[in-house]
Amino acid sequence: MQLPVAVSDALEAPVPPPRKSKRTVILVFVAIAAVAGGGAYYVTHHGRESTDDAQVDAEVVLVPARVDGLVKTVNFVENQHVKAGDLLAELDDAQLVAKLAQAEATLAKTTAQADAADANAALIERNAVGNKSATQANLTGAAAGAQTEAAQLAEGRAGLASANAQLAQAKIDVDRARKLNAAGAITHAELERAETAYTLASSNVEVVKARIATLQTTVTAARSRVQEASARATQNDDISATVRQARATADAAKADVKVATAQRDLAALNLSYAKIRAPQDGVISKKSISVGQQLGPGQAIGQLVTEGRWITANYKETQVEDVRPGQPVTVKVDAFSGVELTGTVESLSGGTGSRFALLPPDNASGNFTKVVQRVPVRIKLTNVPASVALRPGMNVEASIDTRN
Repeated sequence: MQLPVAVSDALEAPVPPPRKSKRTVILVFVAIAAVAGGGAYYVTHHGRESTDDAQVDAEVVLVPARVDGLVKTVNFVENQHVKAGDLLAELDDAQLVAKLAQAEATLAKTTAQADAADANAALIERNAVGNKSATQANLTGAAAGAQTEAAQLAEGRAGLASANAQLAQAKIDVDRARKLNAAGAITHAELERAETAYTLASSNVEVVKARIATLQTTVTAARSRVQEASARATQNDDISATVRQARATADAAKADVKVATAQRDLAALNLSYAKIRAPQDGVISKKSISVGQQLGPGQAIGQLVTEGRWITANYKETQVEDVRPGQPVTVKVDAFSGVELTGTVESLSGGTGSRFALLPPDNASGNFTKVVQRVPVRIKLTNVPASVALRPGMNVEASIDTRN
């Protein structure tokens, strides 16, 4: 059976391939884009830890008054940039000047007293040494005099023995002469000579006895002088106690000088505190004084924001496993869109933020709910543009590259 020409041509014509659905193509492209995007995100974000719980930080120093007084002048305005040592305010110093003058007068008085006590101690020491030498010399002289008197007494006693012997001999001679004169053996003149010799010998004995009595009195006096000189020497032997006492008095006076000097220095220091100066370079804000205001010690006149800046980023505890000091950081500040700063990890806090809170949590009491803790990370900024004025408290986003 032969088919019609039209049907035959239709059967012999090639069959076109089936057309793909447009929806399938779109799905394929979406899948490819998702894979590419995921790969790109993994490549760019793998090994990076980011947080938006971060702020610009700086040292904020309270500038206090260190003495009480009435504010006489105020030399700064709110948010003024100051240099270290700039005069910020001045207190009325009349009372402080008077106290310094009083302290200087007390110092002068105690210095004079110390000089007098020192000179007196030196004089007492010299006198004590001189008196000791003099008493030793007196003792030596008295002892020598006593020995001399004793020798003379011994000599007198020997002379008395000799005089007694001569008297005895004269007695014998006169008795013999009287017998011989009675017998006519000698002349009357020879008898008289014998009697005169006896009288002289008797007188000599009395003279020697009188001299011995005098010598005994002299020896007794000499021995008394020796005892007196010995007592004085013994008394002066303890000059060290007198000298120590005088030196102790001088040392006490010198200690008073040190106390007076410290009081003078303290008064001078308090007078210098009447001028309140900036402790560091920075911007002083929170001005809280006015002329005529009464200030007390420790009362703040303002808060000084120092020039140093860093970032304190509070990372979750699950993010800090690979964070180490020295790793690079990128920082974006909310206040400056389009500006990206760089820095490095300087240190990690020794504890979580909650541990340093005024009332740290006590998980041992009551019901426990686990909360992810935050660990403060200090980030040091590098190459901050001059046009970027960072102020403490500004919000930032920090991203640490933990791959390094």
